[in-house]
Amino acid sequence: MKLNRILSFLKGEFFVLVALTIVGGLANLGTQAALALFLTPEQLGRLASILSMAYIFVPIASFGIYGVWVRLFAENDSALADFVGAGLKWLFIASTLCYIIFAIIGFFREAASIYALLGLTIVARALQEAAGGAHQAEQNYRSFALLQCWPYILRICVVFSIGPALQILGMSPFFAFSIGQGIFAAILISLCVIDLRRFNKRYKSQRIGLTRFGDIFRRSNPFILSSLLFVAYTNAGVIITSHFAGFADAGRYALASSVAMGGFMLSSVIYQRYLQPRMFRWRVEDRLRFVNTVKKGTLFNIILSGSLLIFFFLISKYLIYIFSDEYAEAANIIAAFGVVVALRCIASHFSVALVRHEDLKYRSRFQLYGFAFVIPAMILGAASIGALGVVYASIFYEGFMLISYSIRAWALVSVMAEGRDT
Repeated sequence: MKLNRILSFLKGEFFVLVALTIVGGLANLGTQAALALFLTPEQLGRLASILSMAYIFVPIASFGIYGVWVRLFAENDSALADFVGAGLKWLFIASTLCYIIFAIIGFFREAASIYALLGLTIVARALQEAAGGAHQAEQNYRSFALLQCWPYILRICVVFSIGPALQILGMSPFFAFSIGQGIFAAILISLCVIDLRRFNKRYKSQRIGLTRFGDIFRRSNPFILSSLLFVAYTNAGVIITSHFAGFADAGRYALASSVAMGGFMLSSVIYQRYLQPRMFRWRVEDRLRFVNTVKKGTLFNIILSGSLLIFFFLISKYLIYIFSDEYAEAANIIAAFGVVVALRCIASHFSVALVRHEDLKYRSRFQLYGFAFVIPAMILGAASIGALGVVYASIFYEGFMLISYSIRAWALVSVMAEGRDT
């Protein structure tokens, strides 16, 4: 009986999701190790600062469509079919416009070819978000897990076969890896388009009307704003460090940030991807389960976050030996990022309880307050002590968001536990 339960668990979607997320995290670590092997900290800092700027466009390019789909599906809203077709239309328009604007920025910075190549990442990540949202909405977590995992493996195969090959032919490492990143993004775009076309066909026959831009934007703007503030904050560190502490320091910061965020992937997938659609539904259909998930999950997440904090602290001194000696200073940055990851994991747990429209507005408002504080703090930290100062500013931001989310979530849970209307 116990063996059957174990086998059933191993075959289940949750286990597959966790396992493939871990594989994706390891592939991400391999990507960073390969980048550090072929690029100097200064070259990596320059590449990462342009990519970080591209990532800031992604929430606008994705248009918050993934959040709208997840919410409509979870709430069994009959309007889902109409929002699928119209959402895809505006997704492609928004992502194309964002790519054009990013390429124009590169033209004025006299780096048009680099920005044109790396700008493809905007479209690729936007379509990946939408395709992930489609699988998440339908609770097809095997496909979702694969979509989160294989791009990391694909990136290693493409970028680090083409990049070194072009270097051997005499091309500069920076431009060679930009070409590799551009080709990877183009492949990812093609595969996501195929995925989204299948999703669109499944709902094409169910459409009952025309969904206007205003209808979509009204539903998607909380997701766009929340995602934009979070992505801008997470990528601002590299950009600020490159401007105020130099590209070499930015390269070490980017390496440490990518390694540390690999540890956050597991918590992010469990809470933001696996639990969030269920929380939308449980808030309406099963309030007791909603309340218990928040209460019991708090202890689990504190343990998980504490484990990650200890893990990063212990391995930071040894993990750096995977990379070249030029990145040795990144060890302290990785250890400090462990605190950021621990705080963000707990905050993610409370954030999934904030699923109502007014709760999403609350999240966005406090993200805006935190963003207004953390950007000047990052600039001050980078100018005074370099990349480590930027991480210290992030620790204060994550602590602020954790307090904000937990207060709101516990207030909501208390009301629901008493049986009052929310």
